[in-house]
Amino acid sequence: MTLETLLRESNGCCETRAGKDAMHRSNAMKCYLAVLPVLLMSHVFFSCSSIGFAEVYTQQLQRGQGGIVPQHVSMKRGEDGAKKYHWLFKERKSEEPKETERYTGLFDGLDREIKEARKLYLSGDLENAILKYRSAIDGFEAILDDIPQGNSLLKELEQRLKIFDELSVKVLGPVHDEIPEEASSKIFHIMEKRRLVQRIMVLKKLPRLDFFDVPARLLDQEAQLLQALLEARLAAQSQENAQKEDSLKSQLAEVRQAIQKASERYTLLRAGLPISLSELRKDILGQKEGLLDINMLPDRVLVGVLTKEHARYYQFAATRADIDKVVFQLQDKLREFSQGERTTFMGHAWKEPCRRLYRALIGPLPSLPQDKTTLFVIPDRALWYLPFSALLDAEDRPLGQDRVISFVPSGDILKLLRITLGKKATKTKADPSLLLFESIPWIPEEEVQERKTGSQKVDKGRDLNVSEEERLERLILTNPVYPKPSDIVISVQKLFPKFEVWVGSTATLDHFLQRGEGREDVTLLALPLSVWDKVSAERQPMCFFSPDKRGQRTLPIQQLFAHPMASRLMVFPVAWFNVLERDNPTGEGPLLLNLALFYAGVKLSLCNYSDPNWGSDEPFLIHFLKKVAGRASIGETLAQFPREMPVGLDSSFTGKPPSWTGWILSGDVNVP
Repeated sequence: MTLETLLRESNGCCETRAGKDAMHRSNAMKCYLAVLPVLLMSHVFFSCSSIGFAEVYTQQLQRGQGGIVPQHVSMKRGEDGAKKYHWLFKERKSEEPKETERYTGLFDGLDREIKEARKLYLSGDLENAILKYRSAIDGFEAILDDIPQGNSLLKELEQRLKIFDELSVKVLGPVHDEIPEEASSKIFHIMEKRRLVQRIMVLKKLPRLDFFDVPARLLDQEAQLLQALLEARLAAQSQENAQKEDSLKSQLAEVRQAIQKASERYTLLRAGLPISLSELRKDILGQKEGLLDINMLPDRVLVGVLTKEHARYYQFAATRADIDKVVFQLQDKLREFSQGERTTFMGHAWKEPCRRLYRALIGPLPSLPQDKTTLFVIPDRALWYLPFSALLDAEDRPLGQDRVISFVPSGDILKLLRITLGKKATKTKADPSLLLFESIPWIPEEEVQERKTGSQKVDKGRDLNVSEEERLERLILTNPVYPKPSDIVISVQKLFPKFEVWVGSTATLDHFLQRGEGREDVTLLALPLSVWDKVSAERQPMCFFSPDKRGQRTLPIQQLFAHPMASRLMVFPVAWFNVLERDNPTGEGPLLLNLALFYAGVKLSLCNYSDPNWGSDEPFLIHFLKKVAGRASIGETLAQFPREMPVGLDSSFTGKPPSWTGWILSGDVNVP
């Protein structure tokens, strides 16, 4: 039975003469109650408007008698029926003015703005939604700036980092839309803001940071004021607390002004060095330099191709978890030949991940300019562990064959490196010098042979229970270190007219830290470097030296902020990364490592995650250091090294990748 039929029957019951209105009203109510169960069983009833069927009946009744039903007329049975099905007849309440919401928590105001921005976007008001997102980001930065080091509130604030991705997606529009060139400046600004907040978040996660150019008393005062300010903000609202908060803000501003006067470098690191896209192109990038700004957003990859002549962003659909997976696949393939636990007999099996990553990250872009021999890359997430030089195009030509590729954390850090360089450019260049530490755990020869032959049983669950860092620590405690320099140390030492070499039991942490400000051209730390992916108070990149007299052997990388090292180049030939969640990497560890090195004064770093067998086969490193020791430019030396890929299987049938594929450069390659 349809709704029209039911209404017709109800109308038939209601359309009576006025003289018999009382009896007919009673009959009409009986008819209505008779057909009501049918309505309850019909899906049509649930599609009616919010007026409710009882109101429909009342309107029909009013039209039938030609007037309005008097209020004093009693319809007891109708009232009982309405009460019986009262849960269905939801009457619309009169709207009352809403009380102004009060936000007393530290994040309540931020959450309100995020909620309002999302509402505006869903309502179709894109312009105001973007403005509200920008306001929310300003609030996010203000909260982050005033949270003390290592405070637990950082975890709650970190959950709101996704607003940067939300804003980016709203500005970019649908993933298949072409981004106009005039939007490049706005997009670069948003991405730089996103990177700055990620950088401060990583630095804030550490319980305490000391800096060689900032007095410790000023840092202590800032920490105390931040803690007191946080307590005041979380306390109950009162006029006294408001006055106290204002006073603390004033004191904090004075302390931070004193810190800024003491160290411009510290201020630039924590507050960022404002840089526009036009400034980057005009004043920072050279004529033969380009920059790839790669951002891994939830539903797409955003890549900016920035040069002195042009700046354009491109977006294409991609799942960043899939890209992260292939990056780690590549590293696993590269490490197969060095760990000795597995051997690939399928030729160059490591090439396939290189091809896939090229198609995912570089393939959708127009051809990169051939005249740009230096290419800076701003990585994101797992891309920090990707040797971009080894990516292969459709013809198996490596991306780094005709250009030098180096990582920089952001555009403003590249500017900072160039500014620092300009201040020291007038100094007289001395003879190249070398600082070398070698401390490698000694592994018995029989164990090496067992690994090579495959007779050693490999515990498949070992990596799940014991980290690489713990395994290495056990090796150091249970095995002696090299009693004499390895062959490669002797070879490298002969290249430099000035050198300082510490090997074996003398390569201790105290010898490294007690040297004061080093000004060596090359610092080579041939000792294990463990890079945790996600930074916390307990986990960060860490170097392992030989135990000193006090038994100390680990150097948390944050200590480099307090120890200046004016080196052109720092080399880490033995490194690995610890990524506990491969489906959600953050890249915080490599970011912190690079920030610490650049702050200490290092211009360029070389890190190898793929081949930790120091001294086994280093043709790339020996060739490179030989040129540097001869006062050659680092950029020119890297550019001149041949990066050709072997065709087919090599003579040993192992498919071993060339020696240069695993090295990752970070910093300014064009250091004189």
